[in-house]
Amino acid sequence: MNKPTEKPFSLLGWRGINNLALLGSLDSILFLLSALLPAAYLTIREPDLLGLLAILLLLISSIVLWREDFLGAKISKIDRLPLVLLSMTLPTAAVLIAASLRFDFHFRDIDGPSRMLLCLPMFFAFYIRKIDFSRSISVALPLALAMTFVYALTHNGGFGDRLTVLHMNPILWGDSSMVLGFMCLYSIQSTDSVIKKAYLLAGLATGIAMSILSQSRGGWVAGIALLLFWGWLHRKSIHPWHLVIGGVACVAVAIGLYLFSGIIHQRVDEAFDGVYGYVTGRDVQSSTGYRLAMWKIGLYLFAKHPLLGYGDRGVIPYLNNPYIHTLGDAVAINGIRCCGPHNEIIAQLLRSGVFGFLSLAGTYVIPMYVFWKSYVSGRANMASSQAMSLIIGFFVSALTIEMLTLKVAWTFYALFMAGLMATVAWRQDVAQQ
Repeated sequence: MNKPTEKPFSLLGWRGINNLALLGSLDSILFLLSALLPAAYLTIREPDLLGLLAILLLLISSIVLWREDFLGAKISKIDRLPLVLLSMTLPTAAVLIAASLRFDFHFRDIDGPSRMLLCLPMFFAFYIRKIDFSRSISVALPLALAMTFVYALTHNGGFGDRLTVLHMNPILWGDSSMVLGFMCLYSIQSTDSVIKKAYLLAGLATGIAMSILSQSRGGWVAGIALLLFWGWLHRKSIHPWHLVIGGVACVAVAIGLYLFSGIIHQRVDEAFDGVYGYVTGRDVQSSTGYRLAMWKIGLYLFAKHPLLGYGDRGVIPYLNNPYIHTLGDAVAINGIRCCGPHNEIIAQLLRSGVFGFLSLAGTYVIPMYVFWKSYVSGRANMASSQAMSLIIGFFVSALTIEMLTLKVAWTFYALFMAGLMATVAWRQDVAQQ
């Protein structure tokens, strides 16, 4: 048998290192770094642990690709490669095109979406080396959520009685906690042991508890959507009576939480009162009323410049239009001026016009299609399920806040998309062999 070819690792001045042994060590490092991502996202920002992990993942991934033989031939075999490349490049390309056509380009326009593009080396490396990103996060998520919960209780973010951490507002933190909690549920496989299922269900419960204490209602809506989608995915594998019993139990738990949890009772009542007050004109000065007014203003402004949008801050001068003040009061207008329309779809339309739709398609729609096709094929169910739960959770939450407004959220989302897409791709290859 021929021995593996040895190449000098001249980048670091090393020579005579076995290529396969080196890559095997790097594989283990990439796997372990992946497991640290959930806790780094929701806990410490100074120092930026998630940013450090991202740099290490991309650096090591680049080294792996540099050491790999026949790289082009291996990459060309990836199933649905054009769609994967489109999903990871379109968010940046769409925003860049719109900004260039406006003659108003600033690096901040692509600072967030470019993280999807920057994660391409990670995608290729995880695919070629067959690194199981989905298994890594399934093992790490419940523990990461428990550590995050304890950290938040001892390092409250300063939003009163709303639980969060120092660098993240309670809405984004609570929504993310709910999504990661449901990723634990979507990680459960029928072949798992009772202990592993209990471990993952504990992660789900922790994520829900964190979201409730953050008082972030958008995350609660996302949780309902994720629960319904999970039930629909498993409708054929679960006995109908079990689905009925589970549905009744969930409704009973929801009613019990509403009746006996002061936080949920108050926040739900506020939401319904806000919608009713805004529709009837009785009371438009509620948090829900302000958000609805911001959406109306945002859609009106989009209709004025639908093709290219306004850029990141270009909409501000248009807020002085007297007609805008008939759509919302000063609080709603200042909310858009400060923090955007509290809806990621409308925010993208305002920034990039119809190109914002393309950016959203690359961020959510195309990856959802790729993972759905993989799930239907039955070749990478856990990774596909985890990815779809992340996409649905982020998208539904994004209807009431810009989930990807902070760079830390973009980094997290891009890393997870790259890792899960790679896992799905190489598992499909293994299944076809």
